[in-house]
Amino acid sequence: MTTLQWEIQNAAGPVAEMGIFDSIGAEGISVGSFKRDLAGVRARELRLTIHSEGGDALAGLSIHDALVAWPGRVVTLISLAASAASVIALGGDRVLMLPSGSLYIHEPHIAGASGDAAQLRQAADMTDAIGDQIATIYARRAGGTVAEWRATMRLGRWYSAEQAVNAGLADGIEEPAKARPLPAPIMMKLDRASQKTLITAMVNTALADKIGESVARAVRRGALPLLLAVRDSRPPLTSAQRFARYSTTAPGAALVGREHRARR
Repeated sequence: MTTLQWEIQNAAGPVAEMGIFDSIGAEGISVGSFKRDLAGVRARELRLTIHSEGGDALAGLSIHDALVAWPGRVVTLISLAASAASVIALGGDRVLMLPSGSLYIHEPHIAGASGDAAQLRQAADMTDAIGDQIATIYARRAGGTVAEWRATMRLGRWYSAEQAVNAGLADGIEEPAKARPLPAPIMMKLDRASQKTLITAMVNTALADKIGESVARAVRRGALPLLLAVRDSRPPLTSAQRFARYSTTAPGAALVGREHRARR
């Protein structure tokens, strides 16, 4: 049984995420299964990440055409798009290289051909026609002629992210997302006022911990009378209780915040 080597996330949301992480063809990314799953995506935009060494040229052409025909906007993100995978990558409305991504193009090969001279010539003609189809896709995206791209394909050519953009095969380089101060799912559930309150409470809690440490050090050095640092008979607050206390608008919490801003 073939394991499907792609993932689909948020298929019904505004932007769906999909990834191709295997060879192209029956033993990896099969055309029928891919088209079936693609048809189930209801998002307005699809972001397709590709990391594949390639495979079956005809399968690559078929998946490319399925992406072109998909009704929404397709953005392809290239980690590795070699051989047939480069054809799939250029099926996007927008093609972006990841910073360390690479793309490789070459002539299609005859795999496992056998037969008499006439059959081998027929296979060679078919392979040549496939090469023209692939070169047409490159030329449509990057400019130039089919003959020029066939010449490059015969040599075999690796492109770094920057080289792919310069050659016109990609539209740009996708910069990695910057780290967020809090996990996105948490922040998305809060309005702006709640986000500000949460962040302020976290800062004030950290400051309170620092102030407590400073008082303890001062007592140990004898710089502060022990009487001022003695705790009352109540049990110490847990982290959760301390966080809740400094999440309120208590005067003490506000004072710590003002002092902190003044020092900055």
